[in-house]
Amino acid sequence: ERREQERREQERREEEERRRDEERRLEEERRRMAEAEARRREEQERRRKREEEERQREEDRQREERRRQLEIEEERRRLEELRIREEERKREDERRRNEERRREEERRREEEKKRREEDDRLREIERREKEERRAQEEEERRVREQNQRNHRISTNGDSFDVKAIYSFKTNDENELPFKKGSLLTVTEVIDENWYFGSYGSRSGMFPSSYVTPLDPPPPAQIIEDVGRDENFNRSGEESEDSANYQDCELFIAQYNYKPRNSDELELLRGDIIEVIERCDDGWFVGTSQRTEQFGTFPGNYVQLYEEQ
Repeated sequence: ERREQERREQERREEEERRRDEERRLEEERRRMAEAEARRREEQERRRKREEEERQREEDRQREERRRQLEIEEERRRLEELRIREEERKREDERRRNEERRREEERRREEEKKRREEDDRLREIERREKEERRAQEEEERRVREQNQRNHRISTNGDSFDVKAIYSFKTNDENELPFKKGSLLTVTEVIDENWYFGSYGSRSGMFPSSYVTPLDPPPPAQIIEDVGRDENFNRSGEESEDSANYQDCELFIAQYNYKPRNSDELELLRGDIIEVIERCDDGWFVGTSQRTEQFGTFPGNYVQLYEEQ
């Protein structure tokens, strides 16, 4: 009977220990959720303050604009009053002196003639300037084409594929138009700003800033470049630290992004980002594994990264 009591006491202590462990686990989970909620609320408060500041600046700008408009209107009325008084004075002078009126009329006709002559002269100047600009543009286009022919750089016979990130429209028969999302093949690099390639049955020049290479670096290389291995052990299994990110989503940066506000996150192409929230306005909240900085960034600059 004593052994049975001891066994029951042992089971009771083990059950009590399990219950305490479960309570600690639940308490830790509640703490993590509370921290995440606090971060989300802080972000919402920062965003609300930014919007409020922008509204205040817009109201100040509108008030300043209304004030300037009132000043302009007041100045216009004053000038109009001066003009009316001047006209009344002239009419009075005309009534008193007929000869003065005749001379005044002749003077106005002469000024009108001069104004017409000045208008004709200005129109002629404008016409000449347009012709000069057109000739200069034609000369610049000819020089650019000549420079492109003289300085075209070979790609050593290795062509590569690119994807259009903007639409390119042109009326130049030597250039290649395309739409956003089109796949093109680059056969020559003309210079640092222009490529020569083909799209379908057409070929021609197009700006290199309108396209991006198709093939990104492999995921393993990306992880190595940004230091992702700090959360993984050498055997490829997750270390204990990586358990802290089990509720995060991993995204990879497709474009560079320079922050415009202090709470935004800098992105470089290939960065791995641990995202904890996707906002309704299209912005994400997360931490860069490269810089270990936390902040917001536009969601269309990244895509979901699936680990191999």
